[in-house]
Amino acid sequence: MDIFEFNKAPDEMDDDELRSTLSEFMTKHEDNVADYSEIESERDELSETVADLEGEIADFSETESTLVANFAEVVASETEMFDADEVADRFSLSELIGKADAMGSFSLDTDAAAGDDDDDDDDDGGDEGTTFDEKPDRAPTGSGGSGGSSFSDQAEDDLNSLLSL
Repeated sequence: MDIFEFNKAPDEMDDDELRSTLSEFMTKHEDNVADYSEIESERDELSETVADLEGEIADFSETESTLVANFAEVVASETEMFDADEVADRFSLSELIGKADAMGSFSLDTDAAAGDDDDDDDDDGGDEGTTFDEKPDRAPTGSGGSGGSSFSDQAEDDLNSLLSL
């Protein structure tokens, strides 16, 4: 935006100076009008963008609240202490997903998603997850005595070599 300032007071100007000042003023005014229309169009575009983003935020909020309600129902169905509304109020979406997954009532396995129709035939409770008794040992454990495994012997040798430094 152009700002117009007088060099002299208009009472002190002659006719030629007044005409040139008026022409300068009109030129700057036309520039200001053009700048203002550009700013108005940019404002309108930004207003549309803001409205679109607000709509997306509203959609996301609705989607998140729906997901929270669904996972709260799953978690509440597995526990008798709280109903779904209380569970939804107490936990975030990520916590609810984690709890549902930990309970074994929700799984991200591709086999379960692909074989959805086959699960209705099997009502033996095999989809609830594995228990500790069914899981294999991850690593051999030492016997704690002097006749330990080669792993424990190696670890003891490493520890002794570190301590002797």
